[in-house]
Amino acid sequence: MKYKTIAGVIAMVVVVMGVMFMGCVEDLSPTQIAKEMQEKQDSIEDITMTIKGYSNSYDFGESTIIEIKQISKKPKMMRVEYIQPAEIAGQIMVSDGKTLWMCDPTENQVITMDIPETGQPSEMDHMAFIAEVLNNSEISFLGSEIIDGHSTYVIEMIPEETGEPVFHEKTIFWVDKVTWMPLRIEMYENESKLVNTMEFKNIEINTGVPDSVFEFKIPEGAEVMTREESREKEKVTIKEAQANSSFDILEPTYLPSGYEFDTVHTGGSEA
Repeated sequence: MKYKTIAGVIAMVVVVMGVMFMGCVEDLSPTQIAKEMQEKQDSIEDITMTIKGYSNSYDFGESTIIEIKQISKKPKMMRVEYIQPAEIAGQIMVSDGKTLWMCDPTENQVITMDIPETGQPSEMDHMAFIAEVLNNSEISFLGSEIIDGHSTYVIEMIPEETGEPVFHEKTIFWVDKVTWMPLRIEMYENESKLVNTMEFKNIEINTGVPDSVFEFKIPEGAEVMTREESREKEKVTIKEAQANSSFDILEPTYLPSGYEFDTVHTGGSEA
């Protein structure tokens, strides 16, 4: 199964920030902008939106483009429907907060995994991802820009030195001045290498999405496996992986003493 995170890829499933803000204030500090974003995000109970992600994480030529429709509801419910690329269109990922199901209808396969009670948010959990960035970053103001006809604040966030792992070394937000919702997010490694871009459209907030949206019924006759079983199934040799790849797969030329090359994993990725 071909699941890719953005953030995300990334990281990374969604976000944002809030109900309509009465009026538009121009002279706000970066801290005030982040505060408004956080307050609006805290008001969200459910959100539906389309996300288009561009990933440059893997230097295999052209960027990977993924488009999804995502529905999220607090505390941890989520439904993702893949729109593009064509090879994964129609696949779905559903979480009721306790179990995650990943379904590929074309192969009639379902992968399941338990969701831990705590831990870092995945790049698909965009609401948690945004909160993590807001709460653990130094914020600076870069200016204003028009995105899809919306006037936005452009702010840069650099993770504070906390010793905890971070998704990216720099994140830039284009924040709607009226709704306080990010319309675009760029994520960088080494502060200058752009690795992921996300665009948010068709946003609907607090519409009363029922819990039934996040229920999943395993299709009749489907092959069901755990994430661990799926990874074992995905193991192949470099020769086998190369036969199904459009880029050259490089075999390590050096391994530490006592180590040897085993197998390649293909198809799956972290949710």
